[in-house]
Amino acid sequence: DILEWANTKDQAAALHTGAEAKCSLAGPEVTKCNPFYWKSTYGANGWSCATNYYKNLPGCGPNILPARSGSWFNAKPGIVAAEWTPTFVKIFYIPDTEIPPDLLSDAPRPATWDRWLLSYMPFDEQSCPGATRLMRPQEIVLNIALCGDFAGEAWELSQQCTVPTGFSKSLGKCRVDVWDPPHDCCTNFVMSPGADSALKEAFFEISWMKVYREHGAPPPNRTSGTWRRGG
Repeated sequence: DILEWANTKDQAAALHTGAEAKCSLAGPEVTKCNPFYWKSTYGANGWSCATNYYKNLPGCGPNILPARSGSWFNAKPGIVAAEWTPTFVKIFYIPDTEIPPDLLSDAPRPATWDRWLLSYMPFDEQSCPGATRLMRPQEIVLNIALCGDFAGEAWELSQQCTVPTGFSKSLGKCRVDVWDPPHDCCTNFVMSPGADSALKEAFFEISWMKVYREHGAPPPNRTSGTWRRGG
């Protein structure tokens, strides 16, 4: 996840591998960065990136402080960039007023961008020796979802959701249950007349999107696509 957040929670980048995929981050390398926070309860699982939400395995996601909200990004337009190599993943956020000449000239030099680092995920050589096999061809997905298992489950964690809307399990009007939409708090709010004003400005404004390949790097031996997953 390059950029991801639910409701009014802060943005957090994250890396998810299959629950049986043995892959952890190199903790000592991560902690060389500025102070960071973990997305959700990631710290309880060490540096493991294995993901199975039903078993409390949410993946890995060290994010550089300060935490940034959706409104922060909205007020400060810029470039979001991800660098993916055989040994690490880095996420950057570069403000519009600071875009470096190398990026403007389509000759990116991400090794010089660490001042704009949002997240650093170096793979541990011992516990993640097959990182190049684990990180298969990826897809770029842009999505605005209403409720569901992320925003719906996180509804009660933000008073900016429960207090202004009045939809809260503590008030007895609903409950947090994404599997029961008629009684779910988030779903009830979205379906209410009061949701119109809150949701009318939920959109992306993207000027361009580019994918670069490191000079000399071989092209992927296969393409990605939802059809490969039967979707």
